[in-house]
Amino acid sequence: MKLAPIIIVGGVIIAGLVAWKMGLLPDSANKAIDQGRAAVEEKISGDEAAVVDTPKSDCDTLTPDACYNLGETYRYGNGVEADKARAARIFETACNGGASGGCKALADMYDTGDGVEQNGGLALSYYSKACSTGDFTGCEIAGGREYSAGNIDESTRLFAIGCDLGAAIHCYNVGENNTQLGKMTDVKEWYKKGCDLGDSESCDRLSSQ
Repeated sequence: MKLAPIIIVGGVIIAGLVAWKMGLLPDSANKAIDQGRAAVEEKISGDEAAVVDTPKSDCDTLTPDACYNLGETYRYGNGVEADKARAARIFETACNGGASGGCKALADMYDTGDGVEQNGGLALSYYSKACSTGDFTGCEIAGGREYSAGNIDESTRLFAIGCDLGAAIHCYNVGENNTQLGKMTDVKEWYKKGCDLGDSESCDRLSSQ
């Protein structure tokens, strides 16, 4: 099994080449924060200083993705007072609504103890949910951790989602996991997917089948 290089940006773990899709590199992070600030401004009426009355009402009028952007704004304190506990609650709402960015952001917070109590089990759960809602960095992290824990079937399931999302190394990992499990009937198919997506090691494996 192979994983993309890990990069640390602002204390957040990002997996190599797929980081741009996650919106966590500087330019896209700023865009998310700007969108979140706009969501905050929409909630301010008249001369009121308070953004909302209660945290749980933060996302009442927002789409899940806009809710995620609002969470990023509170997480980093851009234009509002930083409140990471509040950001975590907002991310959970966004995640439950199907916003993969909210799941991934909350997973990162639990993984590093950023504003919440560090909890590896919850981090893995939210990385897995991020994967299931379309974030292939979540697939990378959760798939790798399940593999390391010896849960090869679950690792394979997560990598298969990542492969279907277009991450070539995940296709390769499915092929490797299935080979390890002795499930050889569709190994060639996964290596072909990886090869077609530009992974040279998948091509090498395919040619040896």
